[in-house]
Amino acid sequence: MSVRDIGLCSLAAIAAGISPMPPVHADSIDRLQPVVAPGFAPGADATESGLWMLMDEAESRIRNSPNRLRDPELEGYIRDLVCRLVPEYCGDIRVYILRVPEFNATMSPNGMMQVWTGLLLRMENEAQLASVLGHELGHYLRRHSLDNFKRLKNTTAFLSVLSIGLSAAVQAGQLAPNVASGGGSLAELAGILAYLAYSRSDESESDRYGVQLVADAGLAAAAGARVWTNLIEELEADESDSPRPSLFFMTHPLPKSRADKISEISGYIGQFESGVGGEIGADAFQSAIRPNLRLFLEDELNRNEPGSSIQLLERIKAAGRAPGLVTYFLGEAVRARGKEGDVVQASSIFTEALTHPDCPPDVHRALGTLLLKEKRYAESRDELRKYLAAVPEAPDREMVEYYLTLGE
Repeated sequence: MSVRDIGLCSLAAIAAGISPMPPVHADSIDRLQPVVAPGFAPGADATESGLWMLMDEAESRIRNSPNRLRDPELEGYIRDLVCRLVPEYCGDIRVYILRVPEFNATMSPNGMMQVWTGLLLRMENEAQLASVLGHELGHYLRRHSLDNFKRLKNTTAFLSVLSIGLSAAVQAGQLAPNVASGGGSLAELAGILAYLAYSRSDESESDRYGVQLVADAGLAAAAGARVWTNLIEELEADESDSPRPSLFFMTHPLPKSRADKISEISGYIGQFESGVGGEIGADAFQSAIRPNLRLFLEDELNRNEPGSSIQLLERIKAAGRAPGLVTYFLGEAVRARGKEGDVVQASSIFTEALTHPDCPPDVHRALGTLLLKEKRYAESRDELRKYLAAVPEAPDREMVEYYLTLGE
């Protein structure tokens, strides 16, 4: 898959602040309307009452899951953004942030929204995040889950899904450890999600509704196209022999079509990524995720996919976000890749990290161990001592003190 295949003309136009098609007023296209009323809940004999029951059970487990990120401020920030997109439904939607280092967000018919930390790490601004959330809200407002439920409930495949436990498909909090490590549960989850995927028409409608919601909220509707071009570049950078499948793309169209579609719809609405006619919200978004950025970066490294992680970290670094912290993790990703010359490159990156005020003390340890491998003992000891001085209660202090005795 090549970035050149995704419609560079329209995307370049967006980046330049030029509409990829003649801008017209939003009222000149048919506006989608919700089919779910605020406060809706199915009756006991309604078609989807069983689906709601399963989602309620799943939500109960997610609410108490050890993989739920319990950060009231970040959770509140995302909830406020949801309320900005769909103010009439603010009281109907519960937001849960799950510590899973993959790109994914879901919306269940009972009003449960999941946002995974891997998605938050990959967002650059509020408008991009709103684009993804708006798409998921489109599924909710148009009751696409009910359409899917009706289509599948009498099939053998669906009965098989129920025998496994439909709640497991949305219960990412319990599956998170295996998702992160690529364990067997991921394959099982993939099979479930394949049955639960929305139809192409539902996905297209949700893309359109999402752009409408973002524009109505005063955010830059076309910013969402950049999300998908970034993901394409990240996927192309994956150097593993057997790349782990993206859970998001098991239930959503690939980014090529998403970028072009959002560009096209946004052209009708007349908003551009430059922010003309809509807010970007970069500062607000970065402030919201900054307290958890180190945690997100640690989990990203633990995915053990250094090729795609390096591409992501280089993009974050180029944007000037927490340069010392991000540069440190970039050095760790390069070191983990293990190609010829990566040790030298990682050492150079760590040295650069030291020039930034927000550089974490870990850089001294990382640089010290690399210098130790090169038998540059005096320089290594200097860096390792700086690390211990900065982190007196370091959990690896005993090991670092042993390193200090080497080469004497």
